[in-house]
Amino acid sequence: MGFEVKKWEEGSREDVGKAYGCLYRGKFYAVLLTYAGAHRGNHIHPNKQSSILLSGKARYVKKKGDELITIPLEVGRCVEVEAGIPHILLAEEDTLTFEWWDGEFKAEPYKVLDV
Repeated sequence: MGFEVKKWEEGSREDVGKAYGCLYRGKFYAVLLTYAGAHRGNHIHPNKQSSILLSGKARYVKKKGDELITIPLEVGRCVEVEAGIPHILLAEEDTLTFEWWDGEFKAEPYKVLDV
């Protein structure tokens, strides 16, 4: 098939959760377990990110200009974070998401929230 799903070291931290991913046909795909009370992100990507909540409870906070926009995740609903938009995922419960990027995963730190 031309791809191998493996533990994604960049996304797997003991205090945050676990992550598995692969690069396939120029896009990066990941399945992420994020523990309750943890966060992912507080960064910015050069590529659009899409996320689907599979289970749990979480929200994204995106920063557009000086405005913070909170987006509650709903099971089965796709949420997109446009390229160049700072964002953070906040897990209220243990959360499982499927995410992909329109290109390789690249991120630069950007403080959306003090966490």
